[in-house]
Amino acid sequence: MFISGRTGTRSRSLKIPVAIMIIKLTYEELLQKTEALERENAALVLNQQKLKVISENSYDWEYWINPERKLNFISPSCERITGYKAEEFEADPDLLISITREREKKQIARHLEEEFSTAEVCHFDFCITTRQGEKRCISHYCQPVYGEDGTFLGRYASNRDITDRKEIEKSLEAHIEKLEQSNKDLQAFGYMASHDLRESIFLIQAFSKRLRTKCFRDQEQAGSVYLQQIEKAAQHMQMLLDSMLSYSRIATQPKAVSAIDLNDIAEEVILDMDLFLRKESAVVTLKALPSVHADYGQMYQLLKNLISNALKFHKPGEVPTICIYSRQTVLDEKTGGWEVIVEDHGIGFEEKESGKIFNLFERLHSKDRFEGTGIGLSICKKIAERHGGEIVATSTPGQGSKFIIRFPENKTGNE
Repeated sequence: MFISGRTGTRSRSLKIPVAIMIIKLTYEELLQKTEALERENAALVLNQQKLKVISENSYDWEYWINPERKLNFISPSCERITGYKAEEFEADPDLLISITREREKKQIARHLEEEFSTAEVCHFDFCITTRQGEKRCISHYCQPVYGEDGTFLGRYASNRDITDRKEIEKSLEAHIEKLEQSNKDLQAFGYMASHDLRESIFLIQAFSKRLRTKCFRDQEQAGSVYLQQIEKAAQHMQMLLDSMLSYSRIATQPKAVSAIDLNDIAEEVILDMDLFLRKESAVVTLKALPSVHADYGQMYQLLKNLISNALKFHKPGEVPTICIYSRQTVLDEKTGGWEVIVEDHGIGFEEKESGKIFNLFERLHSKDRFEGTGIGLSICKKIAERHGGEIVATSTPGQGSKFIIRFPENKTGNE
């Protein structure tokens, strides 16, 4: 019994430290859980503060509708846009529909009912009438919201006031319509002026020539010389009219863009100008050119004008030499491209004049020395710009000129 008693006593003496250990462990766990809860609570408070800052300073009118079609959240900016407070939208679920323009009410109602549970992102514009009676245009975006477990939590929407943008677009559309009508009027006027002026110029040339040949046997007589001047002026007027009509067509007619080989166009231009090139014993060297997406007719006119320009301004007493070639280039940090160069060894011009020569009616020489209208290079500039490129010139007096047409890479094809 004694031994049994001692054993029992020993058992009781061992239970005390075990109990202390259990209490100690429980306290440490409780402390850890408390600290964890405090951290979670601090994070929750921070998130609430973030949400408050975002919602109160949101420029757009935003809201979150739960699956029961009730507002979980609506930003205070709704009052700035609609004139109605967030509490009013929360109290009246149909307020949005009631302030929507009459012809769009069904669209909004269908969106809130039939399209509510779809997984698609929705975007459309609609108009509302504010509390103050003003018309506002709204751009609406919304998308479904899901929980971490995939549960559908409703839709989150963002509404932006685009009234000013719509008014600008409307104004631009009106201006575009006026410009289109103005272009049509100009084309009609150009056709009429072309027909009437051509006829008048033709009659001036025809009758002055007949008068000169019938009335003056000696072509050196003063009257004959005067008539020759009239014919020459009429011829220049005809050239000017043709150039003006070409410039007008480039500015108003749409481009028939397709993939074309500039080698084929250059060869065609050289073939068509063969008579003029032979007359001056000109030598034209054509090297590999790229393919481009462009208007065939305008590219033909561009190369023809540049070759004609090189032929016109060659050095007297020397064989005109013209070289046409290309090279790849980088137009800016993000855009590659091509350069097509028409180079000659003619009289050249001062580098400071390189910006002026592309201006309409700009001439560096008198028309008595070099014939022309002062429009050819302006046409080249217009064509290059209409194809997303540019044309520049470099020159040295007495050594020749280079005319460089630059095309962005997205305007060109492969060689």
